[in-house]
Amino acid sequence: MKPPAHHGINEQEASEIVSITIPKGVVSISAGAFANCYGLTSITIPESVTFIHRYAFNNCHNLTIHCKAGSYAEKFVQDKGISYV
Repeated sequence: MKPPAHHGINEQEASEIVSITIPKGVVSISAGAFANCYGLTSITIPESVTFIHRYAFNNCHNLTIHCKAGSYAEKFVQDKGISYV
């Protein structure tokens, strides 16, 4: 049995999310924030994000992260081996 994907939406709804843009001003992405969003293929992370939990994107196997060169997000994806542009 899989745990719920997110508070407030069910696993079916989470699996239908394809693309997300994190708003400017957000500073962190918590554990499980996008876990089990199986259909998520693209997420844009602003430079304001200075922390991403290592389990924020569990089970997002086809994910490409869009981020600025030199940002915390770029370092995170490089360390985790996540595709980025």
